[in-house]
Amino acid sequence: FDVDGTIVTSDHVVPESARAALKKAQSAGHILIINTGRPFRHIEPQIRALGFDGYICSIGGHILLDGKDLLYRTIPHTEAVQIRDAGYACGMDMLFESEQGVWMDERCTSAIARREFAWLKSIGVPAFTDTAVPDFAFDKFVCWPQACADPERFERSFSDRLDFIRREHSMREVILKGLSKAGGMKTVMQYLGFAPKDSFAFGDGPNDLPMLREAGTSVLMGNAPQFLWKEADYVIRRFTKADIERQLRLAEVNHCLSFEQVSDELIEDLNIPDGDFDTAAECRYTVPSATSIGMLYQGLVLSTMKDEDAAQAILDVFSSFITDEISDFNSNVYYTNPDYLRCSYLEG
Repeated sequence: FDVDGTIVTSDHVVPESARAALKKAQSAGHILIINTGRPFRHIEPQIRALGFDGYICSIGGHILLDGKDLLYRTIPHTEAVQIRDAGYACGMDMLFESEQGVWMDERCTSAIARREFAWLKSIGVPAFTDTAVPDFAFDKFVCWPQACADPERFERSFSDRLDFIRREHSMREVILKGLSKAGGMKTVMQYLGFAPKDSFAFGDGPNDLPMLREAGTSVLMGNAPQFLWKEADYVIRRFTKADIERQLRLAEVNHCLSFEQVSDELIEDLNIPDGDFDTAAECRYTVPSATSIGMLYQGLVLSTMKDEDAAQAILDVFSSFITDEISDFNSNVYYTNPDYLRCSYLEG
């Protein structure tokens, strides 16, 4: 699993739906591994608390499994200084990342870099503003061209040693040559005795592309750049609060239409592919009607809604464990007393 944009949202929140899905996957016997561009030191406690079985960090440069390092590659001080000086000579703003912390000196003018530096500092990552010290070194770095920069010259100067991954906002994510998330996956799978066909990869960005191609099954988040969509077996379009608010506004018109028509329009709008999801196929009893199921959810949403925010209440309910329980029509949860259902949902 990638972290940013996959496990956590853009505002660094782990959705309840992600927590529930990860817990369910582990209960089913799956081994869960983080595969991120971040150094391990930069992974905040809320993610570590999710109970992952291992970590592939710094785009394959640092692998932790069973409480020990399987691999750790870094850029030592002498080479780090050469890269830093060449980068600034070419007009690049630079943010250096390592297991020791994050480095950014006064020559960096990028507002994006400064925000990232401040955020990492806020979550407890040691933050250093002086790179002219003997222990300055890093595992990877990100850089942005200033107004009169020559990023191509910078890349050519280290093309035999570094790989430059193009990201959004003209950013380059820079790693030791030959490292990748796919390489990290291979090392872990060999260690655990799994074949690539047995793996799933979840990501959302350009640095996830090797990982997506390596996995037996690849899943791309819907927030990913569209040029990546063709590379994945599945693309997840996240149904946001804004999407729900739009549907609530359209309800005055849609209530006159059939369920089938509204569903078809929603499927087309969200680019939802055909699949095999079917809660009714294995049901031994009569499945409740769509109207009856909708009334149950309506009651649950209205009884737990805060501040008249129906869209948020809908999002919370459908992102929680309760939907799986209700959709198991071989159980009696659907027919449970509404007050008991509400209390169960609130208790988690």
